Amino acid sequence: MKRSGSSVRVSHGSKKVLNKMAEMLKKNFYRLESFIFLFSFFIISFQPAGASGAGGYETVAIENISHLKHSMANPFKYASSKIPESIKKLIASGRVSKLIVFQGGKENCLRYFKEKRIGAALSEFADTFADGAKTSFYKISGSDIYIDYKNYGRDMAVHKALLYHFAGLSAPKIEIVAEEDDGATNPLFYESVKAAGRCDFAVIGYVRSFVRDFTLRKMTFEKAKFLRDHFAKGVNRLKTGTAIKRLLLRVGGGANRPAADELRGFFRTVELIADSDPSVFFRDSRYYFALTELEAALLKTSREGLDALITEKGFKYYPVKGKYNFKAGEYVHSAGFDIRRFDALVSGGAKKRILIARHPYGEQARCLAEELYSAGARRVLFLGSCGGFDEGLQTGDILISRKFYRFDESGRFHGPYGANDAWRLFKSLSEEEKTAGREPSPYKNRVEIKDYHVSVPSPLVETKRTVNDFIAGNISSVDCESFYLFENKHASRSAGAVFIVTDLPLKDHTLESFDSNSPAMLEAQMRALDLVIQYFGIEDIAVN
Repeated sequence: MKRSGSSVRVSHGSKKVLNKMAEMLKKNFYRLESFIFLFSFFIISFQPAGASGAGGYETVAIENISHLKHSMANPFKYASSKIPESIKKLIASGRVSKLIVFQGGKENCLRYFKEKRIGAALSEFADTFADGAKTSFYKISGSDIYIDYKNYGRDMAVHKALLYHFAGLSAPKIEIVAEEDDGATNPLFYESVKAAGRCDFAVIGYVRSFVRDFTLRKMTFEKAKFLRDHFAKGVNRLKTGTAIKRLLLRVGGGANRPAADELRGFFRTVELIADSDPSVFFRDSRYYFALTELEAALLKTSREGLDALITEKGFKYYPVKGKYNFKAGEYVHSAGFDIRRFDALVSGGAKKRILIARHPYGEQARCLAEELYSAGARRVLFLGSCGGFDEGLQTGDILISRKFYRFDESGRFHGPYGANDAWRLFKSLSEEEKTAGREPSPYKNRVEIKDYHVSVPSPLVETKRTVNDFIAGNISSVDCESFYLFENKHASRSAGAVFIVTDLPLKDHTLESFDSNSPAMLEAQMRALDLVIQYFGIEDIAVN
């Protein structure tokens, strides 16, 4: 879950501007009316838990949450799509008397109910999501009280509670049991990163697309090398030219002239590819798309006499490690958190180990980053999705922000924190391109360089008024995690954040219509890989 927004530059270089910004934020977000527009959100009542081995907890009651105008066209559709099927039906039928959202996982939940709510016997309640993925709850025996215990971090607990509410459960029936100290490490991250081993760099986000897209880039790289070597031999260039002439003669002129022109153009492009540096087909998505589109077009034409160049599956290439079918990245069998391990060759020929971990939720991004730093990562890059506020932004754009706010469940701002190394790198490269008067480099491929970004505990806090106030504060984008990478960043380590714009709050394409497998998103993920390659200086990737 993520988002993004504005383009106006705000200088924080003077005390006067800082004070003015603080007054604006106070005016927009601390007034009683703002609390009300934000669902009168999270009136927090602290109920002492007492000392025990279960640790300190607070019970957060959600009251007076109203369905005010939301930035999503249909927040109820969005919430309903995230709720497991059986629980969703029970909520719709009115058969849930209370839903307790517990932060801390299964073992902590069992311990809490044993020590704090003596007499509450828990039983397992199995459920599935719409896509068939399995999950489970606890149910307090002899009641219609259900406990969602799979929540790691306060932000996830807040988000889940809002999902249940927007899916139809009234506020008095929802209770959050949250840890008072939410800075604890996540044992799942610790065990998973430990299993993955030492690393030089790390990426958080889009694990599956990395495995797919690095493999496709590597394959295209190898095809370009094959074409270069093939055409480097004069006899092969002559044979190919002869085969093309025969095909053109067969096509002839007249009504078939367009087909002949297209065929001639195809093979001019093949020769251009053969005379290019093969590495650009790995580094630059524009070259990747050009080759794959040409390949697809050629597969629709006659390949007679071109068997040495292309098969029914596409351009030929040399086997990689003796294999024609290969995969980049290695899945790490660990405690259950998805982490892939890549070996890459970087500038200068050195081999570097890269760990790529899937997205956590909310403040858990900080915990995961800490584990990755502890594993040796000198650079951690967060590649997430976000919502974009600025005029002119489109879904699929790549966005890089300079500083990060957090907007919490009580309507308060934290930050901004900066030092986004990705922003500094790509901003400087952009300036170099302008100064040199050259055409934009690959990283300028629909990349927007912005100033301010905000992280929220849940997309469901984004009412129309909230989004408008973000925009008034010169905030260009919104997600749920990235702030935490910069809040207490290691002085000796680098952190970066890059986003794919997936939705446009207040516009036609809002979050509930987001499709992670749409052609536009798959293309955006491939284009975002350009920046990852550039950020780490990757020149080639090892395969299995």
